[in-house]
Amino acid sequence: MRSMLIKARRRAGRRELARLIFVSFSSWLLFRFSLWFSAVRDDLPSDINRQATVLGPCIGPDVTHTHTHAVTNWINQDEIQFATFAFTRNAGDRWDTRSTRTALRFMYSSLVRSQSTIPRLHVYTDAPDVVPEETTFGAKTQIVVHACHAHSFPENPYSKIGKWAAVSRAKLDAVEDLLLQHGGRIVWIDLDTLVFVDLTKTFRQSPSWVVGYQRGVKCQDLKDCILLASSWVRPEFDTLGDLWSLDLQTITKVRDFEKRRITSSRRRPPKYDLQTYFGLMLEENTLPHSGLLHRILHEYNFGFFCSGFRHPTSQTLRLSVDKRHLVCPLKAGVGMGQRVGTISFTAKTFKLMLLNEARTQFDAVIDSNAREWLVTWFYGDP
Repeated sequence: MRSMLIKARRRAGRRELARLIFVSFSSWLLFRFSLWFSAVRDDLPSDINRQATVLGPCIGPDVTHTHTHAVTNWINQDEIQFATFAFTRNAGDRWDTRSTRTALRFMYSSLVRSQSTIPRLHVYTDAPDVVPEETTFGAKTQIVVHACHAHSFPENPYSKIGKWAAVSRAKLDAVEDLLLQHGGRIVWIDLDTLVFVDLTKTFRQSPSWVVGYQRGVKCQDLKDCILLASSWVRPEFDTLGDLWSLDLQTITKVRDFEKRRITSSRRRPPKYDLQTYFGLMLEENTLPHSGLLHRILHEYNFGFFCSGFRHPTSQTLRLSVDKRHLVCPLKAGVGMGQRVGTISFTAKTFKLMLLNEARTQFDAVIDSNAREWLVTWFYGDP
């Protein structure tokens, strides 16, 4: 009887010990979760200039493409503003919320550091909380949030092709709408593009410009680049869609080209939208050749130049420093300078090379001086 009582007490003791261990472990987990949640919460923006708190259409129903109605809320016509998309859903699934938040902060920080005045950035997003309050180096942001659905833009020739293609073509609609509402100069910039040169001075020479030499001096070992069936362009006119600026008059020309060459033919549109349009329009001289960015800022290079006209990786991205300027090697036959004006990435390479850490040390850049230069650029004193 006594032995049975002892065994019962031991079992009760083991159960009590197990209960205490469970309670202690649960309390520890709850404590760690509270710390993590607090850190995430503190990192989210709390007071940002937002145009809307409820997701709606990206462009209002009163906007037309005739350009005949009065433009309201005009800003200083010499002021340069930027626009980008930061959609986390229904836009090709290239970005999630975390990577969008980090990429947007990185891209905007490059704008603030490079431009002569703190630029205003218009962000079209379905997740307003991705917008930062500060740059990587602690400067306050000037960001206008357009809280909207990615699929709410007007229908375009790419609407039936795919979500990403339709949203990519909608860049033109967003820029046009901003020009109609505010005037001034609007520069489109992709989320995965970094800028290292002041773009304000470009408008002294041209009201519109695009970036050429997407694939360098040759396209798949061919002398010219085919962009559309039986339509070839010289490599200089092989444009990118990640950075460009068009005025309303030029946007009208782009729409006319789309109607003439794309919509009316009833053929499947080319794989890439605006950059194909720009290239073919340069070849037929609908867009002036003086509007190529490397002809305006001839000391600088743009796009995929520094990665040998391939997607940037630690093996392809060749950066160094010369006289306190970020530079990369000149390319034979390519009319771009040595100084880095912009670097284009893809969503995949941008995340792999720059977004893996809260404070990247640019380990993917081989040259130590270039790494140090980039750390100072993004994290040095404002």
